[in-house]
Order: sequence, then structure tokens, then C-alpha cells
Amino acid sequence: MEMNSLQGWPDFWPPPDVFFGGLASSVASLRSSSLISEYQVLVRFKNDYGVRISQSRLHEGLYIVAVLKFHGPQITEYQAVNDSSVPGLTWCFNSQEVYMLCEEIARWNRQPA
Repeated sequence: MEMNSLQGWPDFWPPPDVFFGGLASSVASLRSSSLISEYQVLVRFKNDYGVRISQSRLHEGLYIVAVLKFHGPQITEYQAVNDSSVPGLTWCFNSQEVYMLCEEIARWNRQPA
């Protein structure tokens, strides 16, 4: 797993390898950031889909997950996916729910270029 930048990885989140567990081999890149109001992690899977996981600094343990489709080589080149079986934004109440959602998205077929 290429971890582009883990500066800002939330101290109270499980470490990335634990957080993503068996998905580690499906992760193409990962970047975390610590913003004023939230912690955020961008995850790109090898199938060119991914997630943006956010957590408010005021609500530890409550995650917001957005589904992404990457369209370029950089982890910042993406758009939100709103036409899938997974809602565009999903509230998760623990890291296990985040993992299960990520596992589903990592299994999606890559769309033709």
C-alpha cells in the first residue's frame, strides 16, 4: 500500500494497516489530512474507485464516507459517485462499518477508459 502522506492521520483512529485490514492489497494510495473542523482520509483502490472518510473533531467515532471515482493518476483527481448501490454519503458509527463499505467499493469492477 502506497501511503502518500500520513501526516495528519488521526491519533485516535486505528493505524491505517489495522483500519483497512484485509483491504490493504486493494489500496492503491492513501492520503490523510487534519483540517480545522475535521479529520479526512482519501483512499484510492486499485479499481479507480475510492472513498473520502471524514470525522468531525467534535464527534469521535462517527464517520462520513463519500464514494469517489478517480479519473487521473493523482489522488486528488476524483469526482463523487452518486449513481451506485451505495449512497453518495454514508454515516458510519464505527470503523467496522467503514471497513465493510470500503470492502464493497474495492470489489467494484473497473470501468473501461
